[in-house]
Amino acid sequence: MKGQIRPAATVIVFRYGSQGLELLMLKRSRKAGFFPNAWVFPGGRLDAGDYDLLRTGSVKGLADEAFAVAAIRECFEESGVWLGQGQPKPGFRALLNAQKASLSDDPTLIPELNRLAFWAHWITPKGEARRYDTRFFLTFLSSDEQSLARHDDSETVDSRWITAEKAVALHESGEWFMAPPTYLILRELKHFDTQQQIEAHLSSLEVLPIQPVHRKDQGMLEILLPSHPDHPQRFPILESKRVWLDHHVWRLD
Repeated sequence: MKGQIRPAATVIVFRYGSQGLELLMLKRSRKAGFFPNAWVFPGGRLDAGDYDLLRTGSVKGLADEAFAVAAIRECFEESGVWLGQGQPKPGFRALLNAQKASLSDDPTLIPELNRLAFWAHWITPKGEARRYDTRFFLTFLSSDEQSLARHDDSETVDSRWITAEKAVALHESGEWFMAPPTYLILRELKHFDTQQQIEAHLSSLEVLPIQPVHRKDQGMLEILLPSHPDHPQRFPILESKRVWLDHHVWRLD
């Protein structure tokens, strides 16, 4: 249904690489129905089974654990990284992506919610044909886990380990297209150099929902953010009060 809000979850996957703290970015297929060709974090919509699936642990500040379950399932489907107990059998990821299996088919696979930290909550603006209510999580991989990370060659067609700073630069140069929340979250993350710095920030972070407001000014698409005079929210206070689209690149005030 047009305008219906769909619950979704995304995982920002970190590792320590040759450039220091790096995160995993995936490129969506040009056939994707939402932001085709965009660079994204692993993620997707909640499934009905995510609400009842056996899980262990919890996520600080998260009221509905189904979002964390969905984040872990989607992370495995899109990137091949499993954040839980058990070991997925060869070919199981392909079956999930083809919707020929579900996580409940293998009871040895138990999502570990304590592998996630709650970072952000974005809701697609009113008036959009596709609207999502998305929780963004963070996770850090061991050296063994990071070797498994790869796009699925279906919904995503490329993958890259990259620093947040370089990902921001690729978008701002026009080389990488991104959705506004992805770009703005990367701008937040580029200020952190270590896992310890991120964890210190998380210890006092209160995640508040952000629902941007779309506005067109002389044909230019603007996205108004909390604390902008024409946005109903005063909080959270973000780096910018407004972004606008300039030839497929989001610009900040």
